Formats: sequence, structure tokens, C-alpha cells
Amino acid sequence: MTSCGLNGKPLAGKGHYPTYIACNVYGKNGTQFMSTVKYRKGLNPFLTQKGGDREEGPDQYVSNFCTDCTVGFKYFDLREATKIRVELQGYGECAVVVRKEEKGDVICRIPVKTCKTAHKFSGKLPEGLREKEALYFSIVGKGTFDFISFDLA
Repeated sequence: MTSCGLNGKPLAGKGHYPTYIACNVYGKNGTQFMSTVKYRKGLNPFLTQKGGDREEGPDQYVSNFCTDCTVGFKYFDLREATKIRVELQGYGECAVVVRKEEKGDVICRIPVKTCKTAHKFSGKLPEGLREKEALYFSIVGKGTFDFISFDLA
């Protein structure tokens, strides 16, 4: 499964991406069935939206993005990308770390802090990224956020 859909090639390394295109969303112990009645909060992130059911919309996002959770996207052409900006809303003093592989080395560390409304936090990407790279986002430190979107530039 990828975030590319029917694109036929990696997504552009420049632009705005909503988190509802994530292809990997899991917590410290992997994934589990998430009943909205029983398990609304817990150790796992989940895709949700404000408003009624529909196929897509500007207010769909990953909720409960917290310590030891991972949200992954495949694939991007990052040869010319130099910056990444995450849009979050929530509580914590921590960092969002970005990797090219689920358990790989950190390629970007973005300090984040409590924000009661959506706020964007930025970091710099290293040189030498390739034409087909995955991006995996995780929280390091203590925090719980709604992960709304990210931008590549």
C-alpha cells in the first residue's frame, strides 16, 4: 500500500499533503481494532474527521499522534526538497522525528510544543535524498497531537 494512489510515480517533493493519505498508522504495540465508542483515546493513533462521513475532506487527520506512534507515507521524490513543515494541534513538549525507514536513522528533528489551535513547525531535510523515499513521522518525548498535514519545500 502507498500514499501515491493512481499517481504512477512518487509524489512531488514540494507541496501540501494531508495526513489522511497515510499508508502506515500504528502505535508502540502495532495496530489494533479501534472502536470509536470503546477506544477513542489510548496508545494508538487513528484516522478521523470532523463532521459527517464522506470520502474526503479538508478536516480529515490522524488523531492521538503520541509517544511511540508512527505515521508513514510512501513515496516522494525528495531530490530537491530541503524543508519539511508539520501542522499539529495538541499538547506536549517534544519533537517530531522523520525517518526514511520505519526503524531507520532520523533525517529531521522538529521541536514542537503545546498549541491549542493548529500550528506549523518546521525542520530542514538533509541533502542527498532520492527519487523514491518514504517518510515516517514519530513523536519523541511526551506529547499527544492531532497530526493534520505536512508541507515539503
